[in-house]
Amino acid sequence: MQTVTTVRNPRVGMTSVSAAASSWNVADAWLRLANVSPQLLNRSIQRRWAIRKAKRLEAVVATNAMAFAILGANDTDVRTILAECDLPQETLRSQYRELDLVGFWRVDKKMLPEHRTTVLTLVAFADLQSHIATCGGDLITGIEAFCDQNDGEGWMLPEALRLADYGLGHDGRAREHHPVREHFGPRFYDWQLAQSPEESWRECRLHARNLLRAEGFAALIDELEGRTPAQATAPPPPTTSKKPALMAKASCLKLKRFPYFPINESTCD
Repeated sequence: MQTVTTVRNPRVGMTSVSAAASSWNVADAWLRLANVSPQLLNRSIQRRWAIRKAKRLEAVVATNAMAFAILGANDTDVRTILAECDLPQETLRSQYRELDLVGFWRVDKKMLPEHRTTVLTLVAFADLQSHIATCGGDLITGIEAFCDQNDGEGWMLPEALRLADYGLGHDGRAREHHPVREHFGPRFYDWQLAQSPEESWRECRLHARNLLRAEGFAALIDELEGRTPAQATAPPPPTTSKKPALMAKASCLKLKRFPYFPINESTCD
């Protein structure tokens, strides 16, 4: 495994953010992200939310692939880490005692190989590696191309998958194409596609305004426009209540009944 590469690029984080921030509860975070990566404004926010199973799986798999690449892993490293994940269901049921006890083959073991997160991660990593190679071996440019494919949707579940094409599989069905995308259903709910980008981002600002109130929202706008830095919330003043001291005194009195436990007498004065 090679040296870990530090990557500071909005496209890298966007894939994982789509799964972790699929809510208006973090509307201010979406505004900050759009301020760093203006191309987000070209699509409605709801369309980026990974809510349904298919879209969420795509986000997880793509994030896994990029994490491997950023950590400097090559194809051999990834296949070693995810060894035995492409075994047929029957093999996993009958020979599990012979497999690595802490192996990733346990993930989605009841699913067909081509539907498992681990196997799809291997497929996505191979796709990422091909983009990096096309970009002359440059990791950052390759990741950007990986995230910008499919009209900006990023890596998507394949319509069908033949495991043998990736050197995977251990039985005859690995040499046949099997459906993948239709198994996980639609990528979006209808309401996620209903708003235009302008309407969606306008609603985002309204939610941020309601969450932060007038003063907090004004500070956010100043931050985004570079007028003033974000103001940190002042820590609460120290409590003057005697209750903690009384509780500590009571604890000391209880501990004195047990001579086997050393007590710092100065704390019990």
